[in-house]
Amino acid sequence: YAEPIFKKCIIKIPAFKKQHEGLHKHSLDNNVKHICPVQCPMCGYFCEYSIGHGGKHKTRHGSMQNTRFASNSTEIQVGDRKYVVSDQTSAEYCNMFCANLPASGRGHAHLSYCNSRENCSNNSIDGVRHQIKQYHPEPNRPKDEITHQRFWQNINFEDPYSNDQKQTFKQCNIQCKWKEHNDDHFCTGELWHQPLLPGGHICNEKHPSRYHLIFILDCSYSMSKCLSESKETRWQSVLKAFDSFINTRKQESFDDLISIIKFDSCAEIITKFEEIKTDFNQKYLNQIKPSNNIGTS
Repeated sequence: YAEPIFKKCIIKIPAFKKQHEGLHKHSLDNNVKHICPVQCPMCGYFCEYSIGHGGKHKTRHGSMQNTRFASNSTEIQVGDRKYVVSDQTSAEYCNMFCANLPASGRGHAHLSYCNSRENCSNNSIDGVRHQIKQYHPEPNRPKDEITHQRFWQNINFEDPYSNDQKQTFKQCNIQCKWKEHNDDHFCTGELWHQPLLPGGHICNEKHPSRYHLIFILDCSYSMSKCLSESKETRWQSVLKAFDSFINTRKQESFDDLISIIKFDSCAEIITKFEEIKTDFNQKYLNQIKPSNNIGTS
């Protein structure tokens, strides 16, 4: 943190007077440079430009004395250091912190308190969106997520990071989950891009084909009857077959989309375009029972 330096006036006070006439001066040089008094809100370092300069402020930055950690997880990794929510960030520097986040800061977001609890006005601002998850501390206090670029624009300081780093910060930070990939395979879209499909991201690597699988399940009265020489009902047999097929697909392809339709005398869509990782039995099928005395038509 840089403390301001106030130089003493060099004009002598005449004898038998308590003060001199005119303005104070700390230098006889009329071209002396007065430094801008604006400080970085994170580290407190003063702008290094002359007072009254145009454009953004600039400083060499230092220890982030004025901020604390916030996160949606219990542990925060920065380089080889670990923190928890509400820890001070004083061990980190403004001009290095973002690049030391996981994945070199790819797709990270800064946080600020939302200016409206009910109708967030930031949803229409480029580089700002209302939180999509809860952040601690104060998880019930609404917050906004801010891109790296927008954050530095908001505080009106020059972004101290390199062009390559700033480009990394703009990229989506969702990792491709295909089991053959290493950890460095990320979605190639920009941060907060619109999904190609529900929950979809972009990966340029080759994967097994993604399918939209549609299951049409008979839950009419006849499905409550047992199979010949078995205590298992036809419906129970359907659920087993469904489970077996889904588990096989999970092993072969991580991102199929599933739709389920049930029918007896009429049809009903149970779910559509849902990711295969869903526990369909727990969420849907265990609540479905074959109809009483209702056949198909």
